[in-house]
Amino acid sequence: MKRLGNLWDKVTSFSNLYLAYKKAAKGKRNQVKVAQFSYQLEAELFAMQAELRSGSYRFGGYRKFIIFDRKPREISAAPFRDRVLHHAIMNVLEPIFEARFYHHSYACRKGKGAHLAVNVYQVWARKYRYVLKLDIRSFFASINNKILFDKIKRVIKDKPLLFLIRELLKSPQQLVGLPMGNLTSQCFANLFLNELDHKVASQSPAYLRYVDDLTIMSNCKSQLWAIQNVIESELVAIGLVLHPRKQSLLRTVQKVDMLGYKVSSTRRWVRNDNGYRFARKYRQKHRRYIQGKLPLDFVKASMMAWIGHAVHGESVGLRRAIISPLNWAVSAQ
Repeated sequence: MKRLGNLWDKVTSFSNLYLAYKKAAKGKRNQVKVAQFSYQLEAELFAMQAELRSGSYRFGGYRKFIIFDRKPREISAAPFRDRVLHHAIMNVLEPIFEARFYHHSYACRKGKGAHLAVNVYQVWARKYRYVLKLDIRSFFASINNKILFDKIKRVIKDKPLLFLIRELLKSPQQLVGLPMGNLTSQCFANLFLNELDHKVASQSPAYLRYVDDLTIMSNCKSQLWAIQNVIESELVAIGLVLHPRKQSLLRTVQKVDMLGYKVSSTRRWVRNDNGYRFARKYRQKHRRYIQGKLPLDFVKASMMAWIGHAVHGESVGLRRAIISPLNWAVSAQ
């Protein structure tokens, strides 16, 4: 595919910046920084447009915090103004990247997602005898920004936009790692592995990826081991490695850990640790609600989100064990 140019006017148009603002502000209009930006919305957007077109726009600093999801993860939250710009960039670039992405890459893409990835796995599991599960170690934290920028330059040639993206990649003041929490990081991460995706797919009967979780299937064990060697070699070339403790070759008739479920070719079960981890987080959110730090709607939404995950697997007993003790907290309010 040809490199694309003439994108800068689209990114910096007032209509695109306004659309980006609406996306960035969705569900957050009561937050102080969002409300302040919204109060002078037209002036803020025109000022942003002027800074972008003059080349004087500068990204702000990140607010960093730790979340605990099996293991500690550092999240970097950009200022709201920058988040608007992230959406403006992705409004234009996402369709361009999407046209190049491997079909069976399922994370952070419209019309994809974890549930569809599991559905596809189950279809393939009825066709193939073996599955190789691999995981990339510290994926987001290990992405080399120079290599990423070179990959972006193979897709677009618009100089002002490339300059802005280079400044965005430099804004965390580090050569390696994408900020978890940036909208742009999700799409850039898929682009970073896109060449690997296409190479593995060309050598594998069945291959899918969800972020750093790789699933390859075949009727031949030796073929899977050979593909793993290819993957390891390709990852080393871009500064990544497989997690040594998260590699397994299993028969597809077995229960396989996949995206929060235990999955066979015909059934799926919600993992117990997934449920109890949700319960722990829910109690923390409820305590913050009692302290006046979270709205009740946010607390209820977290429960409904987990139920939405759980109903896609066999989980009646788990839901009963977890939700019944928690329900009082919602119904009592």
